[in-house]
Amino acid sequence: MKNQILLFVLLFSSFLLNAQNSFTITRELRWANEPSLWTLLNGDKQEVWKFEGCSYPDEARSIPVFSERFPISGNAKISAEVVSVQWEAFSKKKSTDDAVLANELGLSTLVEQEKKLFYGRVKVLPIRKAGSGYERAVSFTLNIRVELLPVPETPVTERGGPFTFNSVLSTGEIYKFGVSESGMYKLDYNYLKNTLGISNLDNIDPRTIRLYGNGGKMLPETNGDDRPDDLLENAIQVVGENDGKFDQGDYILFYAVGPRYMEYSPSSTDPELRTKVNLYDRDAWYFIKVEGGSGLRIANQASVPATYVTEEFDDYGRIEDEKTNLLNFNSSSQGSGKRWFGDYFYQTRSRSYQFNFPNAVSGSTARIRGEFVGRSDVGQSVRFEVSGATISRNIPSVNTANGDAPFAANATLVGTFNPAADAITVEVNYPNVSAQSEGWLDYIEVNVRRKLVMSGSSMGFRDLNTINEPSALFRLSSAGSNIKVWDISDPQVPYLQETTLSGGNLEFGATTQGVLRNFIAFNESGDFLAPEQTVGKIGNQNLHGLQDPEQVIIYHPEFEAQATRLAEHRRSYSGLKVEMVNVDQLFNEFSSGGKDPTAMRDFLRMLLERNNDFEYCLLFGDGSFDPKNNTNSTENKDFIPVFETQESFSPINAFPSDDYFGLLSPNEGGALTGALDISVGRLVPRSVSEAEALVNKIIAYDVDPALLGDWHLRALFIADDEDGNAHIKQADKLSIANSQAENWFNNEKVYFDAYQQIATSAGQRFPDAKSAINSNIFKGNLVTQYIGH
Repeated sequence: MKNQILLFVLLFSSFLLNAQNSFTITRELRWANEPSLWTLLNGDKQEVWKFEGCSYPDEARSIPVFSERFPISGNAKISAEVVSVQWEAFSKKKSTDDAVLANELGLSTLVEQEKKLFYGRVKVLPIRKAGSGYERAVSFTLNIRVELLPVPETPVTERGGPFTFNSVLSTGEIYKFGVSESGMYKLDYNYLKNTLGISNLDNIDPRTIRLYGNGGKMLPETNGDDRPDDLLENAIQVVGENDGKFDQGDYILFYAVGPRYMEYSPSSTDPELRTKVNLYDRDAWYFIKVEGGSGLRIANQASVPATYVTEEFDDYGRIEDEKTNLLNFNSSSQGSGKRWFGDYFYQTRSRSYQFNFPNAVSGSTARIRGEFVGRSDVGQSVRFEVSGATISRNIPSVNTANGDAPFAANATLVGTFNPAADAITVEVNYPNVSAQSEGWLDYIEVNVRRKLVMSGSSMGFRDLNTINEPSALFRLSSAGSNIKVWDISDPQVPYLQETTLSGGNLEFGATTQGVLRNFIAFNESGDFLAPEQTVGKIGNQNLHGLQDPEQVIIYHPEFEAQATRLAEHRRSYSGLKVEMVNVDQLFNEFSSGGKDPTAMRDFLRMLLERNNDFEYCLLFGDGSFDPKNNTNSTENKDFIPVFETQESFSPINAFPSDDYFGLLSPNEGGALTGALDISVGRLVPRSVSEAEALVNKIIAYDVDPALLGDWHLRALFIADDEDGNAHIKQADKLSIANSQAENWFNNEKVYFDAYQQIATSAGQRFPDAKSAINSNIFKGNLVTQYIGH
């Protein structure tokens, strides 16, 4: 607190930039005389330099950054260059955060959007390496150039159009079911009538049956990326529909994309087939709709002449178990982050994993990829052994004594091998380098060449070697007349491929230039997959029809009654136009029925595009870092999903964030950078009684005369004395900002540094500070803010 901090010298006022423009800014930074000492969870001290107004990036928490925002008249490309810098040497200690430092001033720029308003931002990292020491910028001058970008004619959605106003679920009879894997599915008379619940199936013209669903893929996190709006109709085959009746022997065939799905990763040197795993739902959901008019049916695709002949294909397999979230495993932190891990390597240091690829091409080049994480205070390594090949990687050590440090370190293993048989065994070895070293397998993924020989009731295939060929002839052997082939390159619109059968070989030609064509061959008289989850009939809905709410309350069905009470209160007391949204219905329209936080964000983006006065979103229900309940815990409650960071090792930088739902501009998304377009709040009841208590309290705060005391005018700011009094300065900054924003507040402060600290058998205590906090709490506060550990 005794450090002297001088303010920035601001040399220009706000203005709006137009067209192409450049301007110069000069900033003077006067630093604290001494560094602060932040106390880590293990009690160690970390040196941190600062200047007033600085911030600290997630990737380097001890390095201060200068940041400034300025208004611009539209979306733009912003660049910055250094005109001059005045440096001075200073005595900074080395740290792992030095990895972000360069030999010059560090610069970055970005554009932020709040509703229809745009802002530019420049960030400056004012410390550099200088020989064996360090220098810091005392002042700098930057030239900033702003080039406005063309305005797109329409919002970015799939196929160029805006959000529809009429969901396909708004009319007709709708039935919902789920599938757990990709493949060919059969819905027969018994399933449709007796399981799915289409009781009047005998009186339905099967030609009016439609199938909707977008598969089990997760939605893209960046707003500007393409995605389906509403549900896509799928082309299906309805066997026996031509007579206009759905008889006992009739059935529906369709191809479904499950929650584990293939993605092609193109590379000029080493293309791969990757398996993606849906983080939020164990099933992919589809909808049967019965309504007048003809549904979409699979069409024939003609064979084309081809000179390139292929009798092989690329197959893929992945072993990945979701057992452990490392920050939940860590007793000093709570679960957080997107990543989950499988088998635990501690007492057992070697494990075997089995793959099987029928008719593998012996001696061909296969690819293996995997990830493994280790936790040890000394350097580690991990080794994959497969078919005589060894792939090994070193794993960096981590500071196991520091509770703030990353919990583990990651290693990615990539290599090739030559399979000698259909059965492939991968040995994973994690040598014991210390008594406390421990590791977790993330996944193992294998790409193998197979002979194009029919195997099983169905078999998917594709050939990476055909991508550079104008067309290719696929020759499938061991095939009979009952084998059919569908082109599933677009899984929503598959085609029945025309083929020629000769001597057990099924042949067809397809155009392949620049595209990976995917096919599935199946025995039309063989076994098919069947849905594992059945919801049955659901009511009509049309959230796409909403246009101009000022607030939406997204609630879990368990809390509908209390959410309704709160909505009615906000309408009558606050004068807001409020819409209530059942989160399950939201998922139906915006993520094909599957749980996905991005669906919630997309729904809010639709509302903001239609109404610039849309302002508030309230999420009504607790969330969890474990959306699929991988922990098998009865205490896990994920009523309304949260968005988790990709970072999953650091207890500081891994966290859930509802800010994700308010970042609605096209270039915003999963990085959690940008400016919030709407206000997002959350009530976190875990039971109906908790929901009722919360709503009772909110309404009482507004209307109960007995509660209309001077507590409405009080705000309490509490600050820990750790981290070189950084928390006191942060709390004081908030207190000042609060007074400037609302001058009728009476701010009370309890800063631990101002109270006597007493050593007890249980540790250091502040009894007078505790009494002051209790006194203020019992008097009542509108806001109680605590910053510290």
